[in-house]
Amino acid sequence: MFYDADLHIRALVARNIRSMNIKNIVRVGVIATLFAAGTAFAQVYPNGVIVSTSPVLSSVSPGSSVNLGTVTISNPQAASVNVSALPITITPGGGAAASHLSNCQLFNSGGASITTGGNVVNAIGSGANVFTFNSPIAVSNASGSTTLTLRCDVSSGAPSGSTFVMSVAQPMFNPAFTVNLDTAPSVPAGSQDVTLANIQLFAWNSAGATTNVSSIPVMVTAGNFGSTANLTDCRIRSTGNLSGSLSNATVLSNGAQTSFSLLAPLSIFSGFVQSLALTCDVAPAAAVGSTFAISVDPNAVTGVNASTGAVLTPVSGGSIAGTVIVSSQVPGAASGSGTPGIPNTGAGGDLIQVMYVLTISGLIALGGYAYLRSRVR
Repeated sequence: MFYDADLHIRALVARNIRSMNIKNIVRVGVIATLFAAGTAFAQVYPNGVIVSTSPVLSSVSPGSSVNLGTVTISNPQAASVNVSALPITITPGGGAAASHLSNCQLFNSGGASITTGGNVVNAIGSGANVFTFNSPIAVSNASGSTTLTLRCDVSSGAPSGSTFVMSVAQPMFNPAFTVNLDTAPSVPAGSQDVTLANIQLFAWNSAGATTNVSSIPVMVTAGNFGSTANLTDCRIRSTGNLSGSLSNATVLSNGAQTSFSLLAPLSIFSGFVQSLALTCDVAPAAAVGSTFAISVDPNAVTGVNASTGAVLTPVSGGSIAGTVIVSSQVPGAASGSGTPGIPNTGAGGDLIQVMYVLTISGLIALGGYAYLRSRVR
């Protein structure tokens, strides 16, 4: 799936500034900067993965391990995504034919092939050729970007002026079903509908089938003189619509798994992320300094392939646990706000840092969009 940069960035910027979705604005800022820098053939996928292709456009000469271009894979999100393969199309030109290529492999920045043995592609077809990695590559904002170089042997039969232009389709991911949880650092006593944790579900399969999830299991354990009795009206919501609810209010069981049955199955389209929020009311009597350890057990999450009915179990996408600290109640705190005075983002009480990131990232995103508009027109 390829996203037109102009439309994609405009929609993301508008939607996330309206909802004050800080994590997504940061991601959009990174994407806009990437495009504004002039990166050729950059593709942004719904799970946050960015694939930038830089093919060799000039003619190449016969030889061994000839460089045909590079692919850079990055992911500005904290949740790690494993890329297991790349579908690469190679279009010959200048009188060349795909049969002039053999022994095609992808090499990492250290010069080592990551597609050895049975993963070497010797016969190049007219469509996408799947380059399967020896082992999946994990990409996240912590790991940084990964650059791979495509090299092939070019036969002596290739005529002078031969070109082989590469392009890359949507990567293949493994594992194909992951869950990730991150918690707010703190929530004020007396706050209502405050986000204690964000949960991300990612699903992908080669057939493009949707994955349905009917319940979200969460464990909450009170500590430091805290009590789950101080958390009421707990619900699962979409981070894109915190005013709505995906589940009924559910009573938490301290130290035990609580299953939030969803009002309707949650559909995760292949290659997309569903971002959810665990929200609760925090009683004014909640002790300042008390804690709530929150976790999700991937083995307790069940997904169903909407096409085949196959049952799927996710694995951890990075973090699946965290701890929230109860902070003092701030006079005049807005209902439904984890940070007094702004819509709840799960970011806790870091108001100054949050607003700084929001302002800078929003300007970067809008600047990238404006730059693109000027380039296109």
